[in-house]
Amino acid sequence: MFSIIIPVYNKENFIKRTLTSVLNQTFDDFEVIIVNDGSTDGSMKVVKEFSDRRIRIISQDNNGVSSARNLGIKYAKNNYIAFIDADDIWQPMFLESINNLIELYPDSGAYYTNYKVGTKREMEINLNTNTEYQSLLINDYFEFATKGKAICASCVVIKKRVLVDVGGFCTSYKRGEDLYLWSKIALKYKIAYTTYVGAFYYRDVPNSLSRIQFNLEESFSNIAEEFFMNNKKLAINEDSFREYMIAIISSKAKYLLILNKKEDARLLLKKYIKTKDNKKKVYLLYLMSYLPKTLIDILI
Repeated sequence: MFSIIIPVYNKENFIKRTLTSVLNQTFDDFEVIIVNDGSTDGSMKVVKEFSDRRIRIISQDNNGVSSARNLGIKYAKNNYIAFIDADDIWQPMFLESINNLIELYPDSGAYYTNYKVGTKREMEINLNTNTEYQSLLINDYFEFATKGKAICASCVVIKKRVLVDVGGFCTSYKRGEDLYLWSKIALKYKIAYTTYVGAFYYRDVPNSLSRIQFNLEESFSNIAEEFFMNNKKLAINEDSFREYMIAIISSKAKYLLILNKKEDARLLLKKYIKTKDNKKKVYLLYLMSYLPKTLIDILI
C-alpha cells in the first residue's frame, strides 16, 4: 500500500524516535525505505538495530534531501509514497487517516494530515490523542494553504505516478524545494486533507532540514515570480495563487535584506504591496528596507 521514505543525514540522536513512530502505525501495510544520504555518524547503526523486515536501507553519497527523496521514490514498490524527515514523528493513526482519505477521494493526487510544530517540550505537553477528525477535498489548495494549513514534508502522501509526472523533488533548490513540488502538484491534481493531527514537526532539532544554509540561487523563492507568471492560468483561482506565491516571493525580499540589497528588496516588495493576505509580512519587510543593516540583522 504505502512506501515510506525517510532521508537520513547524521540523525543518530533522532532516527530511533522517528522510526519507532512509523513502525507503531495502526495501519501496517507498508515498506520503509531509509535513504542514507552519506551519514558520517551512527545513524545507520541505530537503524540496523530494528529487525523489522519492512525496512530497507539505500545509500548514496551526501547529495541533499531532494536527491535522497528522489532515490527513495525510484526504488519504492508501492503506489502511495509517504515522506517523513528523520527528526519528526507520526501519530499512530497517521497512515490509517490517510488510507481513509484515499477511500473517500481516490482521484486525488496527494493526501495530507494536520500537524503541529513545536519544541520537544511543547510536543510532550500538547500531545494530541483525539481520534475524531474531519476529511475534505480541497477545491483550491492555494487559498486553503494561505488561510489554513499548508502541506509539510512529514505529513503528506503522494501517488507515485503523480510524483513521476511532475518530476519529483527539484535538486537545484536547498530551500523551498518542497513548496515547489506541492505547487506543481496542486496546479494539476486534487488534494485531500484531514484535520487529524498526524505528524509532529520539531523546530528545535540541530541541523534540521529547515535550517540549512543556502544561497538565494538555491531557493525556490528566487524564481517564484517567474513560476507564478508561467502558471497562473492553470490555477483554479488566479488571485489565491497570487497570494500564495507572494508569501514565497517575500522570502526572497527577506534574503535580499540579509544580503544588504535593500533597494532590490524594496523594488520587489513594491510590486506586491497591494496584497490581501500578506499585508503584515510585505509591509514590515518594506519598512525594514529603509533601516540600517545593523537593525535589519537584529530584526531578521
